[in-house]
Amino acid sequence: MILEFLRWLLATGHTESRSSQVSEGILQGYLDLWHWVPSHVFFSQVVLDTLAPGLAESPRREAARVLRWATESREKVLEFYREKADLARAKGNLDALEAVISNLLGVR
Repeated sequence: MILEFLRWLLATGHTESRSSQVSEGILQGYLDLWHWVPSHVFFSQVVLDTLAPGLAESPRREAARVLRWATESREKVLEFYREKADLARAKGNLDALEAVISNLLGVR
């Protein structure tokens, strides 16, 4: 709820601060929620579009990677995990594994 309020303040111009640090802090809160329960409720294209103007390149890339898995179809996610299980479990692909878990748990 607090993250949504802060994002709304940024989006509507009610705050003068569009700094990278503020946007990155809010984005990190959304990503933390998504990593906790990988659901579209916690991270979506709308969230990224709102925060993107204030983001540096690195956080923007991370958010785009998470969003790719968050919006991928269930079949594609499960297919990736079945065909490339070692790659899906690799440290850099935690988002893929979380997407598989969200599909299996039905929180998508």
